[in-house]
Amino acid sequence: TDKTGTHTESKIRLAGHVDHAGDDNEEVYRLAYLNSAFESGIRSPLDEAILSHQQLDVAAWQKIDEVPFDFERRRVSVLVDDGSTRLLVVNGAPEDIIAQCVDYATSSGESRTIEDEERKRLLQRFEALGEEGYRVLGVASRPMPPTHADAIVSDETKLTFAGFATFVDPPKTDAAAAVKALAAIGVEVKI
Repeated sequence: TDKTGTHTESKIRLAGHVDHAGDDNEEVYRLAYLNSAFESGIRSPLDEAILSHQQLDVAAWQKIDEVPFDFERRRVSVLVDDGSTRLLVVNGAPEDIIAQCVDYATSSGESRTIEDEERKRLLQRFEALGEEGYRVLGVASRPMPPTHADAIVSDETKLTFAGFATFVDPPKTDAAAAVKALAAIGVEVKI
């Protein structure tokens, strides 16, 4: 059986937005929001959770182009511009996002090169968030020249890792009783 809607509320919501060190970081949310607000493909429940979490003013930003989500790349990119900055913002499967990043943003906004040890730590943080029960989305960006007019798949390289957006689908109030009842009759529950 599928747990979504059966044992959970089927109402995914954003639980957090953390940087490389696991600290809450508003820039991670701002970037995730820009991506979700401007992507025009199939809007996922994760996009809806990002957009409904908190309203951000993106009126200064204009969408230039997009590389839509596909199941092979497992990410979506939007190319946006606010008149002073042209930015490719990428949301997607954390392990794929991390693989495309060459540096990461610190909490003070500086960029640091991702060495092998840091890449391992990022992947471990992603795995730990999953073990805590979160669905996780990787968030990254890349400044682009003001004349860059077409977003293409090959632009999704040399990214700066911003962080992770984490999501929960809360269990229904009767889920614990249902799991206990199944265990009492000898049904092993695996999630």
